[in-house]
Amino acid sequence: MEQRRGEGRDEGTSRRKSDLLLMRMSHDIRTPMNAIVGLSHLCLQTELNSRQREYVEKIQDAAATLVALLNDVIDFSHVESGRMELRSTPFRMTDLLQKISKAVLLRAEKKDWKYCSAWPRMCLNTLREIHTAFTRCL
Repeated sequence: MEQRRGEGRDEGTSRRKSDLLLMRMSHDIRTPMNAIVGLSHLCLQTELNSRQREYVEKIQDAAATLVALLNDVIDFSHVESGRMELRSTPFRMTDLLQKISKAVLLRAEKKDWKYCSAWPRMCLNTLREIHTAFTRCL
């Protein structure tokens, strides 16, 4: 019985240490990454030759990817520790898809890619079909 209590305390202590390490690591990594994202954004507002612009855009993309990865790791740790809280937030799907579409379009234009903006309408049709299927099941 005593051994089980000790194991429980050890596990709790270990979890707290792990959470503390994750919080410190998150802050220690996020702060310089946010500086890189911000400074590269400012750099892109200046006059650069095409080669320099390409390099800074790659820095910005890599930094944004690392920040997203760090956020995913933190979210996963919250899920594992049972601290993840889900909230229901109303939103309009059309607004969300249009916002995403605009962001993708800007990035595509920067890279001289062709972009078809019809996919938000296609997604909405798919969502309607899913809604109809669920409604039929109920």
